[in-house]
Amino acid sequence: MVLRSKIHLNDCELAIIKVVAYYDVFNYPLTKKEILENLGNPFVESTFEITINSLIQKNVIKTQDDFYFAQHFDTKFINQRIKANQLARLMFPLARKYSDRISKFPFIKGVFISGGLSKNYFHKHSDIDYFIVTTKNRLWLCRTIFILYYKLLSKKKKEFFCLNYFISEADLTIPDRNQFVATEIATLMPMVNHDLYIQFLQANDWYTSYFPQKSLWPAKDSLALKKNLVKSFMEYFFSGVIGNRVDDLLLRLTLKHWKKKYSDLKNEDFELQIRSRKHVCKHHTKGYQNKVLEKWQTTIDVMLMQKEAI
Repeated sequence: MVLRSKIHLNDCELAIIKVVAYYDVFNYPLTKKEILENLGNPFVESTFEITINSLIQKNVIKTQDDFYFAQHFDTKFINQRIKANQLARLMFPLARKYSDRISKFPFIKGVFISGGLSKNYFHKHSDIDYFIVTTKNRLWLCRTIFILYYKLLSKKKKEFFCLNYFISEADLTIPDRNQFVATEIATLMPMVNHDLYIQFLQANDWYTSYFPQKSLWPAKDSLALKKNLVKSFMEYFFSGVIGNRVDDLLLRLTLKHWKKKYSDLKNEDFELQIRSRKHVCKHHTKGYQNKVLEKWQTTIDVMLMQKEAI
């Protein structure tokens, strides 16, 4: 990705620039501890200290109020981050409450928080993003039941239920392997079913090549998956052949609807943004992943030009 042959960088310099540049995409300054734990290689702390101070002296990165950011960064975002962190801490109990509620729906096996809140960031226009793991062969039935419930909610309540990524316990692997996806995996917050969270990380252990120093979510902060009468009845009623046929039907109907609705998307864009298979339902219609990765590369290029000019 980075032309190191033309620009002389040591491994630690490159690693720091990549981390700072990635979060610059989100106008998010980092603490020194956050940069260190996000590095793609484990470095001795003394090496890290020497390198980051060198990059500051060369005006590749800047620091203010114990935050670090790209040279072109607007420092007004420091206060924005502080306020968003404070709001995220206030939102966490509510996210935990709604995660517990979601887990009571039929065929849901695990509820994880992704998106901004999983990175301790929340503002007044944010919603809560959930990453859902369902029972084998019941993903589309599970999703449809929840969507019917979602349509009955008020506009305000809908902000707390953004379920745009479902996978089945039958296939926990995520096929996309890049910085964006690795970051989302590494920062997942397993609200319900910590054991399944560990299984998911093991199925996607490639992310550790991006985050070798990232700590796991503690089990004590996750809720156990519980049964209830309605959930048990629905799962029993749709067990066996009936459930299989209904799930297959809902997949075909949903895919047909989305193919028509998003007919302007190229096949590869549809696969990335509206991935719809037996064991996965991903609904990210704005091409956010590619936009982030492209902007990240542009920011790296800008920072490297600053380094080269020195």
